[in-house]
Amino acid sequence: MEFMLNDELVSVGIADAERVGQAETVLAPDTTILKMLRSRGLVGTKEGCASGDCGACTVMLGEAKPDGEVSYRAINACISLAGSLANKHLITVEGLAQKTSDNQQQLHPVQSAMVDCHGSQCGFCTPGFVMSLAAVAKQVCQDNEQPEREDARMKVLDAISGNLCRCTGYRPIVEAGVSVLTSSDTQTAIDGIDDEISSNFLQQRGFASQKGEPADMVNYYRPGSLAELDTLVGRFGNKHIIAGCTDFALQITQRWQTYKALIDVTSVPALLTMTETKGMLHVGAAVTYTDIERQFKNMSPAFVHLLSRLGSRQIRNSGTMGGNIGTASPIADTPPVLLVWDAELVIRSCDPDANIEAPGVESKIALSDFYLDYRQTRLQEHQYISEIRIPRQAINRFHRFYKHSKRMEDDISSVMGAFCFDGNGEQLSHARVAFGGMAATPLRVPVVEALLTSEALSENLVGLACHLLSQTLTPMTDVRASAEFRAEMAAEMLSRALLEYLGQSLPRVDELAIAGSIEVKNA
Repeated sequence: MEFMLNDELVSVGIADAERVGQAETVLAPDTTILKMLRSRGLVGTKEGCASGDCGACTVMLGEAKPDGEVSYRAINACISLAGSLANKHLITVEGLAQKTSDNQQQLHPVQSAMVDCHGSQCGFCTPGFVMSLAAVAKQVCQDNEQPEREDARMKVLDAISGNLCRCTGYRPIVEAGVSVLTSSDTQTAIDGIDDEISSNFLQQRGFASQKGEPADMVNYYRPGSLAELDTLVGRFGNKHIIAGCTDFALQITQRWQTYKALIDVTSVPALLTMTETKGMLHVGAAVTYTDIERQFKNMSPAFVHLLSRLGSRQIRNSGTMGGNIGTASPIADTPPVLLVWDAELVIRSCDPDANIEAPGVESKIALSDFYLDYRQTRLQEHQYISEIRIPRQAINRFHRFYKHSKRMEDDISSVMGAFCFDGNGEQLSHARVAFGGMAATPLRVPVVEALLTSEALSENLVGLACHLLSQTLTPMTDVRASAEFRAEMAAEMLSRALLEYLGQSLPRVDELAIAGSIEVKNA
């Protein structure tokens, strides 16, 4: 495969461990981008957590969109695989500084701002912060924005929510980012960085063949159509499927698992689209959270706000809804939302005996019937999720999503509550109540739903529903929360959702925090 690395064309092969040896130009299929970079001497990209939590490994990845525009995003190199780089442009901290006409180096505006604002002490986290800020600066330039100071600050906070600093403190780093985003000189400095690369490689070449080498040599597959993917899943099974790798890669970096063959679905157009037909929203299984945020911006601000607490920006730039569902984790954040929206999954079944390209057979299953037990679903070995379908009517109903975790950002849920109601005034005709983080699987609570539609809402009925919920659920106890705490928190979430449905305006925790900071500032 070929990709650009800091303005230079790189060509590497993907082969199993027995073929790799010590050759720099041949990588195992489960090689992470971080490992590849450091083996090439690009050690500015650091390894901190090896799980996508600290941001020290952040890099920028550019790829050509169908319209020819090159889009850049920040990703975690420690949990992204080198095979995913084909026909893309990878930028590390070593590649940000640009050469001037007299062959000198000129710092990127973010690098200069970090110096000017004293944004670095020990320096270990600095490259990751620089790359996260450079990515948001590039996005602002592509959108032809020059945000006001407070808007710029919110963009910076979002961009660095996945970057951990243990010595400098965030104030000077935030100041560096804000100064770049609000500077009138930034756009010219940043816009000139990618023009030559875009024309020389990404836009002209487009995407090369995804079929790669002869069948007996391939170890990292990038199918370009559903039919190709179906054939591969029929041959290898679904255990080898990867998309954003935000969960899968932990098996490599934390448990030292090895994989001789992987199927990367991020080049299958059908899995990357969101469309609406006949009152149904169709979300491809490999659509990233960042793209989902854009789609739902006006449809469901509540869902977009929840996604802002699902991992970091780097995670949301790579992670997918299909992966969040398919991993069957009890603390996944999107399944409770999809349960109250009555979502269904499109499952493709692939023929394990097919020797040629063979289209799979589609079937549908309600998400509420999909989970069996901890990390267990109804998917068979040669099946995969291709699409999530959400009734638009469900999205249009009153809904609320609440996440409790020890940290506001980039943290696992202790309790995740999702609620969807419809009716005529105080009489509910439709109620959906679901939770994550409570048991072995995400779950709906039909007995509470039935009670809520049995009579008009009142203070007494809200109390009865919360009591019934506490009696029905049997939460787990783990390091994040006790069973008693989870039961009480779930009841509080249900009560809050019902009170908001009845018209009460209750502030969110982050709104209280913002109000508090304003009061302190103005004191």
